[in-house]
Amino acid sequence: FKSLLRIVIRKIIASCKIIWEGHVRMRSSLNIFYLLKPFLFIGFIIFVAVKHPVAYYLSACLIGLGNGHLYPAFLNMFINVARHNQRGTANSSILTGWDLGFGIGCLLGGVVAEHFGYNGTFWMVAIENAASVLLFFAASKQFFEKRRRE
Repeated sequence: FKSLLRIVIRKIIASCKIIWEGHVRMRSSLNIFYLLKPFLFIGFIIFVAVKHPVAYYLSACLIGLGNGHLYPAFLNMFINVARHNQRGTANSSILTGWDLGFGIGCLLGGVVAEHFGYNGTFWMVAIENAASVLLFFAASKQFFEKRRRE
């Protein structure tokens, strides 16, 4: 456990260095979205569809990789859409949305789990992930491209 913790801490520090040095730009935020959002979808599908211990750990890695990299990319996108004097507002907006998403997700997940079981809940999450990708391409990407500031 301690060696895994050391690896995670090193990776976090390395990621922060890359961001602090200015290597992460808006185009790379979109590329991160394109590359890693499917990891979440595939991770949830593997978790639900494949009943094997290796699949369980693989899905955890894919879901963690997707969430761990998508949040900084979304934060970067939110902040770069705002003017320089509105960056605090953009930061608090994404954090509020993130917290609301977790809260509503837990609430809906509990209701779905009660009626359809955990298997149905994770299928619902996989479908919601696919819907979020479609929503991003249909509306959010154009909004971001029109208003971004590099």
